[in-house]
Amino acid sequence: MASYSTASFKSLVCFFLLLERLAEEEQEAERKEREALLSAIEEHKRLEAENQERIKNRNVSFQRDLDMQIDYQRRVKAKEMEEEEREFRMGQVSSIQHAVGQRMSLQK
Repeated sequence: MASYSTASFKSLVCFFLLLERLAEEEQEAERKEREALLSAIEEHKRLEAENQERIKNRNVSFQRDLDMQIDYQRRVKAKEMEEEEREFRMGQVSSIQHAVGQRMSLQK
């Protein structure tokens, strides 16, 4: 009977050692899974930050282009207005010269 008890005890010890080893392996697998998950999260954050930076840069570029277009349109409009004013003034001068010319011819 004593050998049966010793054999049982040895089996029991082996069983507990096996359970402990399985628990350690499971903990190690869980640790590796957590590390992989954290690594994936960090990679996602990095990619998201890069994407946000690209979007920001593209938006800044679009805004700069829009500002340049607005400035160009303002300059074109200002030149058109200057030209219209110049033509108007030339018309006034021409009208005055014409009127003066007519008066001069009437006075002769």
